[in-house]
Amino acid sequence: MKTLLLYIKKLQKAWRPVTAGARRLANWWRRNDSRYDPWWRLGNVVIALVLIFSVLLPLAQQFNQASQYSLAAATQKLIGTSQPQLLKQLKYDASTQSYEFNQQVVQESQASGPLATMEAQVGAASGKKGDKSLYGLTLPTDFSQGASYTDANTKLSFKLVPQFAANSGQLNNGHIIYPLNGGRQAIYTLKDNGLKEDIVVQNPKQGTLTFSYRLNLPKTLAARVIQGSGGEIGIYSADPALFGHISFGDSKDQSAVQQARIKGAKTHLVFGLP
Repeated sequence: MKTLLLYIKKLQKAWRPVTAGARRLANWWRRNDSRYDPWWRLGNVVIALVLIFSVLLPLAQQFNQASQYSLAAATQKLIGTSQPQLLKQLKYDASTQSYEFNQQVVQESQASGPLATMEAQVGAASGKKGDKSLYGLTLPTDFSQGASYTDANTKLSFKLVPQFAANSGQLNNGHIIYPLNGGRQAIYTLKDNGLKEDIVVQNPKQGTLTFSYRLNLPKTLAARVIQGSGGEIGIYSADPALFGHISFGDSKDQSAVQQARIKGAKTHLVFGLP
């Protein structure tokens, strides 16, 4: 009990300078309030408002930013759920500020090596080695850079660059979300057979919206409408055997194969854009 009383006395002693300072501040304010009224009060109101906004504005900005990346119940129902086995292979690379799926597939697309070795190391999109639907992709947080897609069987890749603005992408609830103007969202979801894009428009106020993209293709690929598809875009390459593991006798052989990859009839469907 004595210890508690001693502690209370010490607390009171430590608190006296604070209460004394508060009283002196209150007296100073009252003297100036009576001397400079009404300008004094107006100045105090302005200072109070500045202090309030300096606290509330950052909170409002944080709330607005969080809401941009949140998924409404109707949106979640529309876009569906993500597949946990695919998300395990999605990594964020801080050095490139990109989300990368099947990173080794992307790396192997720019390196030589037997396809069998790559499949043994990476596995399939679904995580099952027996599944041959391998692909890799890179989604930068900077929307203007565009998404890069890689087919692991041929090691071919292309880039799809949006021609409209969006805020930085963030991973939320298994989806990569890019907020657009007007409360819209571009939402990307990993699937076994590729990447699914949804552009969600909340409370549309106009009859038509246009979203354009630019295809960046290497010389080894060509894009055209898939016949009988109703408008789907196919991206084609030459014979896929030209992109497998090939042993070259000399530089002339290598050059000949490269020319065949570029100039050969592009009839093999590598990618599809619904």
